[in-house]
Amino acid sequence: MSDVQQYLLKTDSDKAGAGQVAKRTAEKLGSKEVSLIEVVQSLGEYINDEDSSIRSKAVTYLSQVISALPDATLSRQQVQVLCQFLCDRIEDGGALGGLRKLQSLGRFNQEMVILTFRALVKHFQDLMLRPHSQRLQILELLNDLMFKHRVALKSLGDEAIVGITDLVSGEKDPRSLMIIFSLLRVIMVEWNLGSHAETLFNSVFCYFPITFRPPPDDPSRITAQDLKTRLRNCISASSLFAPFAFPQLIEKLDSTSPNVKKDVLQTLGACVSSYSQSVVSNYSITIWDSLKYEILNVQEEDLAEEALLAVQAVAAKLSKGLTSTSQTTHLARYIRPITKECNEQLREPQHKQAKPVGQILSSLATSSTVALYLVVKAVVPPLMTLYQGTDNMANQRALLEVLVQLYNAAVALDQTSGTSLSSTDIEHPLVSFKDRFLDLYSQALMGTPTEEVSSRVVALTGLLRLCQLRNYLQNNEIGMIVQYLDEIVLTEDPAGRDEVRNEAIQALVELSKLKPNLILEITFPAFMAKLPDQSINEQTNYITTLEGLARLSAERSTSDTLIRRLLNKLEGVLQTDRSADYVQALLSTIDFVLSRRDLSADPNLSSYHERIVVALVRRAALASFGSGPQVLTEGPTLEILGRLVGKIIGACDEHQRRSIALETYTLFTQDEVPFIPVPYRHHVPDKQRLTMILSAWILAGVGTAAATLYTLPHGNSDLEKLLVELTRLAAVETIPTIRQYTLRQIALLVNRASPSDVDAAALGIMQNPSRIAQPNAGPAMDATPVVFWIAKAMLLRLSSSQEILDHVLSLLSDERCGSASARGFGTLLASDELVSKEHGAVIRLLFKQRVFGICSSRIAADFRVANVTAKPNYLVALSGILKHVPTAIMMMEINTLIPLLLQSLDLPDQEVKAATIESLVGISQQSPGAIEGHMSMLVGRLLQAAADPEDNIARVRYNALQCLQIFPRRIKESVLLPFRSTVVRGILPALDDPKRHARKAAIIARIRSNVMFEIFLDVTQRTGVHTAFKMSTVTNVTSSSAFESHISSLSPHTTTIISFLTPWAVPCAQMSLILKTLASSYPPQDPPTVTFLSLDAEALPDISESYDVTAVPFLVIQRDGKVLEKVSGSDAARLREAVERHAGKGGNTGKVGLPPALEVEKRPEEDEASQTPAQPDTNGQTGNLSKYAPGANDPATAPEMSSTQGQAEEIETRLQELVKAAPVMLFMKGTPSSPQCGFSRTIVGILREKGVRYGFFNIVSLFYPELGCDGRHSLADEDVRSGMKTFSDWPTFPQLYAGGEFVGGLDILREELESNPDFFAPYVAAPKGQGGMAAPEAQKQPPTAST
Repeated sequence: MSDVQQYLLKTDSDKAGAGQVAKRTAEKLGSKEVSLIEVVQSLGEYINDEDSSIRSKAVTYLSQVISALPDATLSRQQVQVLCQFLCDRIEDGGALGGLRKLQSLGRFNQEMVILTFRALVKHFQDLMLRPHSQRLQILELLNDLMFKHRVALKSLGDEAIVGITDLVSGEKDPRSLMIIFSLLRVIMVEWNLGSHAETLFNSVFCYFPITFRPPPDDPSRITAQDLKTRLRNCISASSLFAPFAFPQLIEKLDSTSPNVKKDVLQTLGACVSSYSQSVVSNYSITIWDSLKYEILNVQEEDLAEEALLAVQAVAAKLSKGLTSTSQTTHLARYIRPITKECNEQLREPQHKQAKPVGQILSSLATSSTVALYLVVKAVVPPLMTLYQGTDNMANQRALLEVLVQLYNAAVALDQTSGTSLSSTDIEHPLVSFKDRFLDLYSQALMGTPTEEVSSRVVALTGLLRLCQLRNYLQNNEIGMIVQYLDEIVLTEDPAGRDEVRNEAIQALVELSKLKPNLILEITFPAFMAKLPDQSINEQTNYITTLEGLARLSAERSTSDTLIRRLLNKLEGVLQTDRSADYVQALLSTIDFVLSRRDLSADPNLSSYHERIVVALVRRAALASFGSGPQVLTEGPTLEILGRLVGKIIGACDEHQRRSIALETYTLFTQDEVPFIPVPYRHHVPDKQRLTMILSAWILAGVGTAAATLYTLPHGNSDLEKLLVELTRLAAVETIPTIRQYTLRQIALLVNRASPSDVDAAALGIMQNPSRIAQPNAGPAMDATPVVFWIAKAMLLRLSSSQEILDHVLSLLSDERCGSASARGFGTLLASDELVSKEHGAVIRLLFKQRVFGICSSRIAADFRVANVTAKPNYLVALSGILKHVPTAIMMMEINTLIPLLLQSLDLPDQEVKAATIESLVGISQQSPGAIEGHMSMLVGRLLQAAADPEDNIARVRYNALQCLQIFPRRIKESVLLPFRSTVVRGILPALDDPKRHARKAAIIARIRSNVMFEIFLDVTQRTGVHTAFKMSTVTNVTSSSAFESHISSLSPHTTTIISFLTPWAVPCAQMSLILKTLASSYPPQDPPTVTFLSLDAEALPDISESYDVTAVPFLVIQRDGKVLEKVSGSDAARLREAVERHAGKGGNTGKVGLPPALEVEKRPEEDEASQTPAQPDTNGQTGNLSKYAPGANDPATAPEMSSTQGQAEEIETRLQELVKAAPVMLFMKGTPSSPQCGFSRTIVGILREKGVRYGFFNIVSLFYPELGCDGRHSLADEDVRSGMKTFSDWPTFPQLYAGGEFVGGLDILREELESNPDFFAPYVAAPKGQGGMAAPEAQKQPPTAST
């Protein structure tokens, strides 16, 4: 049986087998076993068969054979013969794959390109009737020809233009359109369009605007934005489109859809930026007239921003190459009506048009220096006249804001150009106004009453902008402004409002970057003089002064001076020895300043070492013996000093740190008689023992340089003896702070030392703490914390993990120390400030997962056999571990944990109960199915915890209510339904909880339990996909170099799936199987579109840390070096969904398989302008390609792309827009003037009483002019009502939104106002009676009923 016969037999039932047959034939051709002519002749009877399907299969066989051949196999003559053969058979189908392969070969010449193209055009009517998969192949072949043989196609001239537009017309599938828009843009940009401009424009504009929304399971992963971008590039491709584009785009600005309007505005901006200057100048005034409404009558902030960008784009285009400020230029003619409109609007600033006017002027002025000149000359003189003629503070503030906007533009131009405006040939338009502006802003800042916060902030911003404009103010003028700012910070009483003071400090920070000398000469002396030298009283506000100084330390020069002066100030305060709080504040400020610097490269590091590390530590040590300031013997002071000391030591070099390590316990006092190190002493006074805080920080700071170099009494430097001594000190210590720092020293020593030097001794101490007891040692010992800190130190580096955990777990059943041991488990996984990587601690990447895996299974097993008195110990221990374990790790042992967590809810320990419920909250969200079988026990316990404020702390009650809130959204309704009435009744007592946040949580939980149960179906297992090709596999990466090499070899379009595993973690085996299964569903491609990698997380720690891997299994999805998503755990459904979200479904190349957009070379404007412009059809017809626009009755081949303006948006998108239609949005029954329910009437009354600027939405009539609509919208009442209920997760109306965030109903609003009377402060409009701007319908009401 011949190969072709085998292929025909298998192709319908076994595509993979048929593909292998074609591959074998190709191998025979390559080895000369058969000739090409023999292969073609073997097709003879089949390619002439009367059955078209047999002919198609035969041609497909030949195409697959050609595709499998190496590139160098075919000669030029063979390529030509095959090309002719496939072109002759193109109508039979199957030829396209072969032609794609042939055109990729170097021997495919211009004659073959033309032959192929004409074959496609000749049969285009038949080809367009084919299924979409075949039509897509045609487009891909066209794309290949345009990419590699563009010159040959271009030589066909009009024939190519008409032929390509015929071939691409009428498509609606997103995948096809992505290629079509790319193809047509090449023609539009690079070819001479002649009389085809309108035809080409209409061929793409018929798809505008794009309202496509991909379905959730769309394998192509094409987004609406992808389509919008490519379509926008086509519309803006040629200036010849201007007569058609601008009128139609402007017409579409009347759309009621914000999404459509945004698309129009962005496309307008793209056209302006792309079209020639002369063309844009013809339409500039028309464009402004169409855009000004969007800016001056703001309905949507983002629409106003897009309109401003378009206004700026016109000015930038007309400014290109312009150096003249003449009033006859295109730019001047464009700006003139805009500034005239702005001046008219500013005559009545109380109408709140000042802000948009300022934005318009700023957008214009930022476009070029010439535009800034024209705007300033036209606007500033009349604006100054208006300012002088009004006494109204609000009007003055509005006009000042406009001036600030102009200075913003000037500063932006100054910074963008790199040279000051005063150094250009164009006269600086603001120079002549400098003195007037300086006086005006100074008077507004210092002469305005302090309670006029808004006006003063505007004035302050204006003065800062004057300073930021290069070469504008003299140093003495900037110095005067600095003095104003100093006075505000140091002398003014903010009366409870710090806005002006904060803005003044921030302005000083900005000036410190521009004029550091002025800050050093003026501000620092003023601030330092404000700080007390000796005693302080309650009225001394040194905190604000120090905060200001700290924030001013951003620059090196200022911070150096500040630290010197603060250290001098500290010296003076220590001599008086009176105020520990003041000393702590000074030390904290120094610590803050140094934390913002790279101390390792600081030239002053040695000075800091001497003045802070050596001098202050020595003084603190001597003070503990009574020979120094006693403020340095207080615990909080020593902690701040220790943190500062550790920071400085950590920046020292290795040699310095080794030297410092010798002073860990002597504290730089070898030459001082009074001081004796604490270790190896008994009955040490409290103040001396507190120096162990400093010792701990020194030990942390020196890092691994410490080794075993410790200077101790009698020359003792034996590490084991030191551990024994520190253990003794910790065991008998009664002051918690000292004990904590002693335990940290033990952990640092054990963790950082070589295992061979310390592990045996550490294990000995941990397993037999009684060995440290000594005669006459003093108080009774409690060695349990020592055991757990030693265990922590060794577990961090995963040393003897099993042995250590076996020991500490065995302590839980010990009657003497079981309870204390249970509390110690919280120490094992908790992060610690000193025992950290920063301080040289060895912390293995996955130690938390290792510890949790061993402990959880052992605790569960031992709990079952433990006696009654010991059982609580296991539950407390489990709670301590879970508190510090990521949810992803916890979910791996969920079935083991649930029964224990339920019993933990019965413990009296409130912290344990709170932590347990927090764990249950995470489980409910991540894996609700795990708790569904335990609802009968869980619901009652949670209700009891939520409703009993006498026995449960607020955290317990709130967490319980949070958990009850989650159930209706995550647990199946059939499971939760039997408990609904119990929950509704049980939450009633919580409605009177003394804590407001608990009451709010109770209300939400009760409502959800009552009416809002949702059904969440389990994700079903998807069946496998059969393909005709070899499947992808998982590549195991064993080294960092192999990983880097693999990643660097990938295309920017390749999606990379990186799986981090370990051989010891059980879930990793499941992940490995899942990953192999997923990989097998993706066919390999060249270049690859998706690749799967597997790494051992512990063997390659550098790579793991770079991706923040904290638990395994861990999946990272990235493309072009950017991480797209991370997934932790081995949940098959989540993993598959994540991979398919970014790589498409297996067996489908999706968007990943689409070719990238073709690159184009845009011609100079003069070349483009030389083409004959097309004129619009006077009859209003769209041209001979308008028939190809998708029609309403066309059969859908994919999720449809609408070109009809009035089609309804998706409900969720609409609701997202609605809730942001005004700063405060009320969804009510009726209107403010005629509410149709009591609750709506009450909320309206509250909003009026508070003077809130709000918009409303009548859910009964759906009349919402707040979106600029003069009639009823097409959405049905029930759609909006039900949609809002789901969108807000709230079942009733009215519903209130503030700042786009859901507040709640009437009850929640009252709760908010009760706890925070200023809740509506950010949304208060003008004084009562002036009304608001949110809803035109509301503005039609009498003033007393307005918003």
